[in-house]
Amino acid sequence: MKNKAYRNKDRDPASFKKARLDLKKGIKEEKRKHRDKINGLFDTNDTKTLWSNLGQITQYNVRKQTDVPDDIALPDRLNNFYARFERDNNTKPNPLPCDSSSSATLAVDEYETRCALGRLRENEAPGPDMTKPRLLKLCSSQLPPVLTYIFNWSLEANTVSFCFKKIYKCSCSKKGFT
Repeated sequence: MKNKAYRNKDRDPASFKKARLDLKKGIKEEKRKHRDKINGLFDTNDTKTLWSNLGQITQYNVRKQTDVPDDIALPDRLNNFYARFERDNNTKPNPLPCDSSSSATLAVDEYETRCALGRLRENEAPGPDMTKPRLLKLCSSQLPPVLTYIFNWSLEANTVSFCFKKIYKCSCSKKGFT
């Protein structure tokens, strides 16, 4: 209606002014209704609906769905990606001198590894290799033998692989927080 009145505003300025006023009133009324709806959701325990409505307002985390092509070479590319850690690490570990009087050796067993994977929080950020904790937790029945071997090798060699030391540092601004 506003567009139609705008096109005829030279001939009928009163209808244009009325259409503009009606539009402002309509927007204000819808904002009030939505505000009351959001305030009502704060009183309920339905956080999912609350966050979806807040996300609707802010357009936060809106991702466009893309079609994943059927890529036959995807498994090979993933294998090459994860095998790079073994290819690039061709240095032999230099064991540190240990006190030979202590006979106790450190070792990790599969049960401990499985429990540690089960305790991962799924909503945490992924590590440097971009592997999400949710994936590690889902694979907690298949990964412990491999991870236990890696951890025990590291303990026996008294060295830590470079890929375990690699981190991403992200500074968070605390300006404005009191």
